[in-house]
Amino acid sequence: MLKLLGDFYELPAALLPSSTPNLDSHSYFHYCHLCKCHPRPKTLYLSPGRPTPNARTIAGTRTGSCSGTAETAFTLLAPYSHVGQTSNTRPTLSWYIPDSEPVEVELRVYAYAANQTLQVPPIHTATLESTSGIMSYPLPIELSPEQTYYWQVALLCNPDQQATDVIAGTEIRVVNPTVDEADRWYDLLGSALPQLDLLMDLAEIEQTAGQEWAEQAESAEGSQKAELETRSIEVLQQSEQLRDVVANE
Repeated sequence: MLKLLGDFYELPAALLPSSTPNLDSHSYFHYCHLCKCHPRPKTLYLSPGRPTPNARTIAGTRTGSCSGTAETAFTLLAPYSHVGQTSNTRPTLSWYIPDSEPVEVELRVYAYAANQTLQVPPIHTATLESTSGIMSYPLPIELSPEQTYYWQVALLCNPDQQATDVIAGTEIRVVNPTVDEADRWYDLLGSALPQLDLLMDLAEIEQTAGQEWAEQAESAEGSQKAELETRSIEVLQQSEQLRDVVANE
């Protein structure tokens, strides 16, 4: 696998020149970028508009992994800083499982009531067995166009102890197919485009949003300050976890 160095991929040693030319530091910088590294493809995912700090996400009583020793955390492959979009009424949802030991995975999809609370029970549930790495689940039900839904995945680390569940959730919105494809996260992730490049695009968007909210929180007060701080931490953590997924895939 190619290793990311900022916005560049490091080439394998076998593809590097046998010797490094004697260059000054300025010229060597260009030598590195021309000979040792090659750039990631241009941005594939742009995100639909500015991130919104009130987008609904949730983490469970525990985050990370069932084992507690995995280098990478359980991660939804989806935006936290804004609502990810799809034009597919039966989209595919994806997440990353860090543990090699299989556990039960419970997926829930919720619709919103008129007052914007989640309708209970969920409109769809599925119980799966985890597999290490990226898991994908094509929804077998039809979602309604121009509607926003909330989806949640729980790792049932110990079915007898609910407090050990690792849970994450975020939103998805079904939009018109005329919406620019570069704004439709779930469609891009399910396409033939390189998944790891898409995840890096999203990681950068999440990082930028998290940093902006952290700066805004410094001058905010009361409940607004608390909300901005919480969302900033959550989104920056998602950015870091997405980068970890890329590094480990």
